[in-house]
Amino acid sequence: MQKFQLTFTSQVLTTLVLMSSCLPAGLAVSPPDVLAVLGSTEFSGDSDNSSTSSVACLPETYTFNNVDFRAQLTRCDFGADGNTNPNDLWAFVSPSGRRYAIIGLFNRTVFVEVTDPDNPVILGKFQGGASPWRDMKVHKQYAYIVRQENGLGIQIADMSDIDNGNIVLANETTLGGFFTDAHNIAYNPDSEFFYLCIPNINSGIGLVAVDPTSDPANPVIAGFWNTGTGVSCHDALVVNYDTGIYAGREIAFCFAEDDGLIIGDVTDKNNMFTIGSLTNFSWRYTHQGWISADRRYLFLGDELDELDPFLGISSTRTYVVDIQNLSQPFLASNYSAHNLNHAIDHNMMAVGRYLFQANYASGLRILDVSNVLAIFEAGFFDTFPPHDGTHFVGAWGVYAGFGDGMVLVSDMNFGLFVLDASTLLNIASPPTIALFPQGTKKSRYISFVNNFGNAPGNYQVRRFIDDGPPEVVGWVGMPDNRGISEIVPDPPNPPIVWPSLDIEAGDCEIIPATTYQVFATSDNYFFSDPLTLPTSGNPAGVQTWGDVTGKFFSSPAITLWKPADDEVDVCDIVAVLHGVTMRPFSAGADRLDLAPEIPDGIIDSLDLQSVVEAFESQPYPYADSALCTSP
Repeated sequence: MQKFQLTFTSQVLTTLVLMSSCLPAGLAVSPPDVLAVLGSTEFSGDSDNSSTSSVACLPETYTFNNVDFRAQLTRCDFGADGNTNPNDLWAFVSPSGRRYAIIGLFNRTVFVEVTDPDNPVILGKFQGGASPWRDMKVHKQYAYIVRQENGLGIQIADMSDIDNGNIVLANETTLGGFFTDAHNIAYNPDSEFFYLCIPNINSGIGLVAVDPTSDPANPVIAGFWNTGTGVSCHDALVVNYDTGIYAGREIAFCFAEDDGLIIGDVTDKNNMFTIGSLTNFSWRYTHQGWISADRRYLFLGDELDELDPFLGISSTRTYVVDIQNLSQPFLASNYSAHNLNHAIDHNMMAVGRYLFQANYASGLRILDVSNVLAIFEAGFFDTFPPHDGTHFVGAWGVYAGFGDGMVLVSDMNFGLFVLDASTLLNIASPPTIALFPQGTKKSRYISFVNNFGNAPGNYQVRRFIDDGPPEVVGWVGMPDNRGISEIVPDPPNPPIVWPSLDIEAGDCEIIPATTYQVFATSDNYFFSDPLTLPTSGNPAGVQTWGDVTGKFFSSPAITLWKPADDEVDVCDIVAVLHGVTMRPFSAGADRLDLAPEIPDGIIDSLDLQSVVEAFESQPYPYADSALCTSP
């Protein structure tokens, strides 16, 4: 960890000029004529509204690691009228390659050139409705700005001549007289559509799609995605899929506050529909998130979980959701910051193997997410020095999309930061560690999610044979560092405090053809869905790898899969294909995840291949106990 004290010499000339109105008379400097710089780019949409927050103008002492300070514009640099509380920000790169920050303040939006990271220059501002919440995104050379309070529609800034210091307010549209305000605005650069989050229209439910493609200065409403009665999208991330089973589809991830995560197909704006959701665990306020480059994981932040004493979360937590099957997302892992860091998480952006987070009181935090089971903090810059507590102060927004390590952070108390994380780009990726290294036991493991939370408890494993009484197989033992447990003969004593991740339990033996269930030992805990794992063998008693279902039955009234039938046939292949491509019916996703040697929580082509091999009469690959460990 490093510390440094900013000095006045580290500020740009423009910073010194604007600070002169806030400093004591003895420290004032003579300002040059900056009115020409602001010139015609200053628009007054309404009178100033006062903020009760104090303005922080003097330099602070900051701590950081693997992130270098380049420049800072304090709240006084943006004006001394008390309306300079920064909120969100975005960025724009002009055709010439020059870079600009677009930062929202309490009653205005400010444009700052950051091409020279050591010398940011304020170009101009647009007044517009006092609101603590302002958001903006960029389409071509236009910036689209919304706010949640005192809204007048979407402000559209034309930045086509921004390199010459000229920014024009092209329009302030209400989209035909309907729209006034929204909490956030999402943009998909692949489809070039905008999506309004918590707008005043459509009862704030779901998303409103806006089309700017024909006339960027006069966008039109293209459609509505209703995510469910009373379900609002606090924020959204919308992407196109180019490969895989969702190729050609436009997918929206709705961060739905206390309703969790909602996933929708928004390809056809006249028929946008929900694909899947993840709502059944203890998220308090699903706030915002970002998708990994390989479309495998979604990183989520919960804005209230750190504040809830009943959840027992002692430090900033980030959730990782596996989204390879959009109809059945599941929690893959989570990351908790160092126990001394209690800050509330806010906004994030994933670039490459790094996740850049603006976490309120702890400032910028950069996580290496190349292995979601072993996430670690790779760097940070604490933009809010006073503390790292659970308070709504400090870093609000982050932008790291330039690709060369430049990072912009907006801090409610200390202004705009231009930071340099390029050091991280030169650090080699951590070595790839096999999930199941040499010596790993091979078996069909029983996989389930712990629901004890932070309370200690044990799980008992029973099996049911031919609908007879349950037979106790054993107890789920202490998980290793991969979250894999062996079945042990006696309940662990003292009871295990379970980690917040999937638990897999099994042993070296071939699991007999039967149905397994895992039970919590206390009546106070139960599973919302049956945790069962049917296994099967052929009549000759040779265990087969791919018997996941019986025949497929369909009638006008019902569609279902029959239970595993001791045969590996085309129905098993079809069942896995359904699991890979669309929602499986009732074949059971836990029976579709067959590969690699221990199921990996992913239904993919390897699982299909394992069924094909079984269809070719290949026996269960590890029937010999001597082959029970990895090579």
